[in-house]
Amino acid sequence: RRLRNHDPRPQPKPTQTPATSKYSKQALRLAQGPSNQTRTQRRTITQDRRSSFTQKRTTEAPTPNRRTPAAATTQDTPTTPPKTHNTQKPARKRGPDPGLLRFLSRSSQGGAGTFKREPDAGEDFHARPALLIDPRGHHRRCHPGRGYAGGSHVAGGTQHASARSPNTEKAAGEAAQKARQRWQVQWVAQREAWLVRTPSINDKKSNYQRKLEAKASRAAGEAARVTRSVAELLHALRKELLSDAKARSCRDLVLRQAWFRIATQLTHERAPWYFPESFPANWELDPTEGPSRVRRRLRRAFLGVGPQFLKPEFRGALGNPDMVPPLHFLYDSDASQGESATFLHHLYINERITHTSKCTRVFPSSEMHGEVLLGENSLQFVPEELGKHKCALGEEEARHEVWPYAEVQEVLLRRFRLRDNALELFLRNGVTALLAFQTTQDRNEFCRHLRQCPQLQVQPPEALETLSQRWQERRLTNFEYLTQLNKLAGRSFNDLMQYPVFPFVLAHYEGHSLDLEDHTAFRQLERPIAVQDPSREAHYLHNFRVEQSTLPEERLLPWLGPFHYGSHYSNSGTVLQFLVRLPPFTQMFLSYQGNQFDLPDRTFHSLHTTWRLASRDSTTDVKELIPEFFYLPEFLVNGQGFDLGVRQTGEVVSDVNLPPWCRGDPRLFVLVHRQALESDHVTERLGHWIDLVFGYKQTGKAAQDAINVFHPATYYGVDVSLFAHDTVMQEALETMICTYGQMPRQLFSSPHPLVSLPLASVQQRNAPLPTTQVAMAEIRGLRWGSYVGSPSDPAPRLVLVRAPLGDQSLVGKLLPLRTNDVWGLPPNSCLLLGYSHDKEGPKTATQTYISSTALVSWQHADGLVRLKLHKEEVPVPLLGPCPGDAVSLCSTAPDCHLLFVGYSSGLITIHKVRLSGTKVDNTSKPACLLGHTDAITAVQVCTAFGLVVTASRDGSSIVWDLNRLEYVRTVVAGRRPICLVCVSDTLGDIATVEADAGSSTGSTLHVHTLNGVSVGELTTDVPVSALCYSAANEGISINVLAAGFTDGRIRLWSSWDLSPVRDISSDKCSLPIISLAYSQDQQHLYAADSQGSVFAWEGRARNGAHFPRFHLLL
Repeated sequence: RRLRNHDPRPQPKPTQTPATSKYSKQALRLAQGPSNQTRTQRRTITQDRRSSFTQKRTTEAPTPNRRTPAAATTQDTPTTPPKTHNTQKPARKRGPDPGLLRFLSRSSQGGAGTFKREPDAGEDFHARPALLIDPRGHHRRCHPGRGYAGGSHVAGGTQHASARSPNTEKAAGEAAQKARQRWQVQWVAQREAWLVRTPSINDKKSNYQRKLEAKASRAAGEAARVTRSVAELLHALRKELLSDAKARSCRDLVLRQAWFRIATQLTHERAPWYFPESFPANWELDPTEGPSRVRRRLRRAFLGVGPQFLKPEFRGALGNPDMVPPLHFLYDSDASQGESATFLHHLYINERITHTSKCTRVFPSSEMHGEVLLGENSLQFVPEELGKHKCALGEEEARHEVWPYAEVQEVLLRRFRLRDNALELFLRNGVTALLAFQTTQDRNEFCRHLRQCPQLQVQPPEALETLSQRWQERRLTNFEYLTQLNKLAGRSFNDLMQYPVFPFVLAHYEGHSLDLEDHTAFRQLERPIAVQDPSREAHYLHNFRVEQSTLPEERLLPWLGPFHYGSHYSNSGTVLQFLVRLPPFTQMFLSYQGNQFDLPDRTFHSLHTTWRLASRDSTTDVKELIPEFFYLPEFLVNGQGFDLGVRQTGEVVSDVNLPPWCRGDPRLFVLVHRQALESDHVTERLGHWIDLVFGYKQTGKAAQDAINVFHPATYYGVDVSLFAHDTVMQEALETMICTYGQMPRQLFSSPHPLVSLPLASVQQRNAPLPTTQVAMAEIRGLRWGSYVGSPSDPAPRLVLVRAPLGDQSLVGKLLPLRTNDVWGLPPNSCLLLGYSHDKEGPKTATQTYISSTALVSWQHADGLVRLKLHKEEVPVPLLGPCPGDAVSLCSTAPDCHLLFVGYSSGLITIHKVRLSGTKVDNTSKPACLLGHTDAITAVQVCTAFGLVVTASRDGSSIVWDLNRLEYVRTVVAGRRPICLVCVSDTLGDIATVEADAGSSTGSTLHVHTLNGVSVGELTTDVPVSALCYSAANEGISINVLAAGFTDGRIRLWSSWDLSPVRDISSDKCSLPIISLAYSQDQQHLYAADSQGSVFAWEGRARNGAHFPRFHLLL
């Protein structure tokens, strides 16, 4: 501070040296020099320089606010030193003075013995003299450009230095230089020592900090350990809580399901707690598929429509679906309706999930969003919300579906809304499921994980070339071939826009007779349905030319190309119009039409009118048919009593007006229509229609030449995402896709091969025998087919007579197998049998073999039901006796793992028995069927249509659902006991025989369809003791019902109308027939009499002689 505020006036030398730091004292001591002589010389030099400097300043003008040296010399008295206001001793600092360090460090840049002060920030270097310190520590002032001005500050004036010699000045400079060097060396050493000592203090602080950090780290670690322990404890408690909640919820779910089954068994119309108000009295189509994907079954359901849509006489059966059913408190839960998919995923899944994916399950009436799960043993679909939900075309119930891998038969890729992002599952029990994913990648990823499931054993689809070859060789019927083509082309019953399509076949619907051998009775399969009349070609060609000449910018959508037809031959409107009388399609049609039926004149009311509009009279109606025209008569009948209105002619619209040649019977119409599809005329020309729908004439130049181009929005490849910027256009395009229809997947890129029937075989088939019976007088050209007893074949001949060798070789039942073998079973026994099929090819008889068998027997002395796996083994107990009730019979079917046990009280129990090598699995709890009140006399299992028919001494015959084990209907409720039941594997018809036990007064035979419609009834003079149906292919055959009498005769009746066909008898067979069976190829008819003898009759032998393949199973 004193250096910066230096007064240029000479100051007297203070008597005491101001207090300085030790480093300043050392620097000054080093600067004084080692000897007195040197100090004397320096003092002389300093005085001379100060005197010279004083003299020069006297000639200069005085500086404002400063006293000049000249003014100082005029005073005789010495100048009094200024008083210092701050007399307090400055505080001692740690370390060297920062100002001195800066001063000394900068002094090394100056000359010898000269130390310069750098100007402060903002200070003018030339405005004040520079302060200098000589080696002895004296202060000096130096103005720029004037050199040095020195001198001692003596009281009262200025001393003038004498002249100096050069040697003296040189010696003084060298001494000062040496002193400065010594001082610098010592200063650097002390500075380094100080710097070395300084980190030690920091080290102490660092050690202290490290100790604190170590303690903090240990505290943090302990806190983390405690936190982790608490978190693990809470996690374990939460896991245990969730596990308990899951077990409790699963247990509650299982209990609710069990109570629901019990309540269902106790509240149907044959049960003790039957309430008509809460039990549905209406029927709807069951989606379960049968052979060749036919859907014949109906199931009970509430219609869910208002009474204004029903005729007055049918409104009483409408029921109240909102009415609380009896025993609902046992299974109903408010929480079950609001459980989400996530809750189900965590609580109801009892197996490890390997893959999950978001998807949409597609129904004909709705789209149900949810999640599909791949587990270890099953494939599961969990909807987002459970319960019934209102949908676009009706109401659908969302349920948690479980499909075991063992039940999955096929998995085929599908399209949905013209996007390749879906797949369809086909189960062995006839259930199908269409699943649509968000993207194609999601679908493919799901398929990849599905193929990796070890328990999945799906059958690969048959190659298209192999399928076509089998059809050309007539090993497939036309109906079977078209069904397979629809399946491979992506047509599904679960999507109304991709419903299977079948051709119009007949063109004659008005006459009282029909000739299936006349080509004029058929439509032209080479041409589309819209141009059956050549006069209509000009209209559609004009439409195409107009659209072709329209500029792209003038069209509604620029990418729309020219087309002949603005609609499609198959879409949701067409399907619903045909099925308007059959629920649940009735509810869909009402939603489709704005909650009302269509105008009566536009309603599907007549086959002749429909054909006339599609082929000639309407330019916008270009629809083809649906498969139901060839197997389902119920859709042609207004069985539920819907009020469809009155036409302008006064005709009430109810049942569909059928052609006169079918006698007005919808069942006969369907059977004749099926025969027309299989006629030679259609068979030889069906390939042309396949080219139009599934083949090369679907698109391109061939479609244009064939007048077969439809609206562009019906073809695959339309991308809705291209119009994401225009929501109106995007919605319009989506509506087009959902209503116009969708083109099937193109299967053939070249002309389809045609079938060329040999002329000799055609003439032989069409030439009836002299004694051939006419099936229907109104129809010419019907085929009886080839089987034992067919009127078109010669009379059957007896080729096998096997007499029993003892009591152990008696035959009580005949069992036909798919391998074309027939096994004879002992009395009071049935056979559990499993099939296996070759994966490398189609499922045919030659590729089917038996994988496991087990013989079940009953009516032992101890009341046990026993099972035997091998011939040499002793039967082992399977079921124990029931106290107070005896087993009356057991029944099952080949390739069915369910064993039905009937008791004398009328109770029926179902046991799941699975065979695995030498092991038998019978650990599941049995289910019960309650409906009969007396001993069970017959149980017939039909796996083809998924139903079970039981009969009892109480005179009732009941149909049960084989998949759900639920009551369906009662087909017979007579007063006489029913002793025999038989179910057709081709039509599903049910034949029952009423007869008193031991009576010889004859029997009453009843035949009903599987939906309870009576086919016929007849009475015989001799009691009927055995029944069986032939199973030739429908369409090319009219099957028969064979009945064995107590006098040894066998009589055949037509399955169409129970008209008699033929009697088969032999002198060697005169005892009561107790069992009948046709072989798989229908070329042998086996019979067993009451003494255990077996007989076999053979029909026409084809491709060489056929030998009976009978085996006795002991």
